[in-house]
Amino acid sequence: MGAHQSRSRHHIRKEKRLPVNSVSTDSYASRDANINPMYKVIDGRRYLVSHNVIYRLPIDDTEVDRLHLQHYTYRYYYGSNYSAPVEELLKNGRARVLDVGCGAATWLLEMATEYPTSFFTGIDISPMFPTEIKPKNVHFIQRNVIDGLPFPDETFDFVFMRMMYLSFTADQWENVIVRELSRVLKPGGWLELMECDQTLTDMGPLTADYADKASGILEDWGIPMNLTEMIPDYMDSVGCFEELASETRQIPIGTWEGNLSQMYLDNVAAAYQTLRTAVGSKYNISAEKWDEITQEVKREINERRCSVQSTRFYAQKKDTGKLMSLE
Repeated sequence: MGAHQSRSRHHIRKEKRLPVNSVSTDSYASRDANINPMYKVIDGRRYLVSHNVIYRLPIDDTEVDRLHLQHYTYRYYYGSNYSAPVEELLKNGRARVLDVGCGAATWLLEMATEYPTSFFTGIDISPMFPTEIKPKNVHFIQRNVIDGLPFPDETFDFVFMRMMYLSFTADQWENVIVRELSRVLKPGGWLELMECDQTLTDMGPLTADYADKASGILEDWGIPMNLTEMIPDYMDSVGCFEELASETRQIPIGTWEGNLSQMYLDNVAAAYQTLRTAVGSKYNISAEKWDEITQEVKREINERRCSVQSTRFYAQKKDTGKLMSLE
C-alpha cells in the first residue's frame, strides 16, 4: 500500500443551527429489559452482559440519544455522511451497503432515505435500531460481529463502520474485524472506517489525569489506545486494498464554538461517565466522586477550548486481491 493520501481540512466552521432530518427509534422504555438475561441494570443504566463481549457502554434510551447527537456532530463538521467516492454508485441504484455496529441506525436511515434505490443492511450486537418504522430498503440483523458476519463473500459494494473503538480488542481488530469487513466486500467495493483520537488537544492537568484513568481501564480490557494510528496497518495487513486515503476534521468541544459543540462536550462526558463503576473497582473512586470530577473536567475542557481529531479512512478493494486466511 502506498503513502496515505489526505484530504484533511482542519478548519472549524461556525454552526448556526442544529442539524435537521432527525430520525426516531423505538423507545427502550417499551422493551422488556428486566427479564432479558442479556442485560443488567447498573447505576440505573442498562448494559449488555454476554460472553465474548467487551462493549461497556449502556444500551438504553439515554445512549440512543447520545448516538443521535454524535451522528449529527460528525455529519455537520464533515459536511457529509461518508468520504469514500461512492455517490454515483449509490445514486445508480441496487448498490448494497453494510453498516457494522449501526447502533441507533441514524446514519443508515438517512442514507436509505437519500438513496432509495440502493439496499442497506445494519448489524449490531444489541437492537437499538428501529424494528417497526423504517424504509423498505433497510434491513437489520442482531449479531455479535466477533462471531463473524453472516453474509457470503463479496456481498456488499460499500462497507461502513465508525466509532467502534470500545467494542474490540487490538487482536480482534487485526485478526477478525478488518478481515471480516474485507471478506464481505465486493472487488472494486469501498471500505470506510471512522474513529477519533483518544486524546484531546490542549488538555489541562485535571483532564489529562481523568483521561489517564479512563485509559487505564480501557487498556485492562485490551482496547487499543492508538486506534487511529493502527487502522492503516490493520487494513494493509489484509492485503486486498488499493491505496488508503483519509479525511480529517477537528471537532470542537464546548460552548465556545456554539450549541452543537456544547452538546458534543456533553457527549464526551457521557461516554466517560459510563466508566464510573469500573473506576470504583480500579481506583477506589466512588461513582459520586467520579461524577463530580466529570463536571470539573467539562469546565476545564470548555475553558481551554479543547477539540478532538476525527479521521475517516477509506480504500477500494482490489479486483485481483485475495484475502489472507483468517486461520
